[in-house]
Amino acid sequence: MKTLYRSRGETQRIDIADALIRNRIDDPKLKQTYETTLAHMRVCLTIRNRYAHANWLHAGSDKLAYIDIEELAKSNSPVDMSSMQLYHVDIATVEDQARFFNEVMQNMRYLNMEMQYVKGSSTMTGFHYIPNIKRPKMAQKLIE
Repeated sequence: MKTLYRSRGETQRIDIADALIRNRIDDPKLKQTYETTLAHMRVCLTIRNRYAHANWLHAGSDKLAYIDIEELAKSNSPVDMSSMQLYHVDIATVEDQARFFNEVMQNMRYLNMEMQYVKGSSTMTGFHYIPNIKRPKMAQKLIE
């Protein structure tokens, strides 16, 4: 834990955790499960960063929207306030993303317990893994 939290930034923490874990998994099926779960965790990070690095605004009478500041910062062109890309967020999208986060967390718990069982540090088994997690809805670009 200390190694992970001494570094700054979630992407760097995920990369460090991956470096510490990946080579400790010998079982090919468990390794594939790990790699799939890691990919899903990176999708969670993308969603988290979109909301954390956003400038929120009200776009129209019923639309909550944001400008992705991280996306804006990566562009080499000058900032043009009149042409910034807006993303619309609705309750169905947020609920679907929450479902995705919960399913990924369930699979992370499964991996944790299954790896402990395989390594012999736990006798508990039978945890539930959710295969084929459906990718969540993402905020839609508003076209004006």
